[in-house]
Amino acid sequence: MNDPGLDKPLQDTYKSAEHHLKERLPDGGKTGSIKAHGVREKFRQEIQDDDEEEEVGYFQPKRWWFTSTAFPLVAGTFGPLANLFSVCALSQTWREYDADGSGISDPRWLNAVTGLSLAMSLIANVVLLANFGHLLRYSIAQPLTIGLWYISAILLIIPLGLTHTALGLPGAAAYELSQAYYYAIISCAIYMILPTLLVANAMGAYVYHAYPPSFNALTVPQRTLMLQTIVYVLYLAAGAGVFAHVEGWNYLDGVYWADYTLLTIGLGSDFPPKTHTGRGLLIPFAVGGVMLLGLVIGSIRGLVLERGKIKVIRRTVELERQKWIARMDEPDAAWKKEEWEIMRAIQRRAETIR
Repeated sequence: MNDPGLDKPLQDTYKSAEHHLKERLPDGGKTGSIKAHGVREKFRQEIQDDDEEEEVGYFQPKRWWFTSTAFPLVAGTFGPLANLFSVCALSQTWREYDADGSGISDPRWLNAVTGLSLAMSLIANVVLLANFGHLLRYSIAQPLTIGLWYISAILLIIPLGLTHTALGLPGAAAYELSQAYYYAIISCAIYMILPTLLVANAMGAYVYHAYPPSFNALTVPQRTLMLQTIVYVLYLAAGAGVFAHVEGWNYLDGVYWADYTLLTIGLGSDFPPKTHTGRGLLIPFAVGGVMLLGLVIGSIRGLVLERGKIKVIRRTVELERQKWIARMDEPDAAWKKEEWEIMRAIQRRAETIR
């Protein structure tokens, strides 16, 4: 290229690559042209040898995406929601009379067990967040979170199972189960499902060695979704408490009202705000909740697009790989022409630098 400063490094690089290729070719590069035939044959041989590795690289992340990413994401998202349901289960008696709707006092041990279940689940959520934030080691935080959630579920199963037997009221007036009882059932079910998902996540890391034992696979949008969900649940719970106090409702009615208000279902006639304070706080509360809900929906949309983008990239890379495999069977002239074009591009680049 008439440039001593570039000719020498290019020649050295070419000789080094040629020597390396001769060593890797089965026949030492003695048969055929190293520039054309040898390169194609070596390329074909490497592709055949790496078929299994190629399959792992493309399809293993897809197979283990649910256990490595989706399951921890679901646990971090629904954990705070289960805590809210446990709070609802504690805020009201589980039974009430049919005649006037007045509550029937629950025994103290039932409230104590339900409260202990809530405390265990709160600790489990804190440990899980510490695991996500790398404040605790995965090997310590993961079994601790799983165990605490299972204990929370078992503690709720006991009073739920005794409600129709030990807590029965034979000979008394007819009664029905309150919404707090059903909140307890929902929270108990979530406490059983979430640790089971984390067990599957741990098995994929320790038993099948499909991914490292950590939550590094979670991306920033996924972590953002968890934080937004936590903020939304706290906002809903706090708003329900404020409006229940201002309007004189019980807390569960406040949760019911706040939920269908923030979900933009509309202001129902069951619990319309009647006080001036409640009506004054309504619009700011509703607007803030709708904005938070929009952020959550936007994060979910971002996760869907992110997953689709990964599939598109994999498909594009696979098509490019197939194109290069097909080009291996082209005549030598095609390869020589491409080499000439590459050298011309290098020459133009060198002239630009000079």
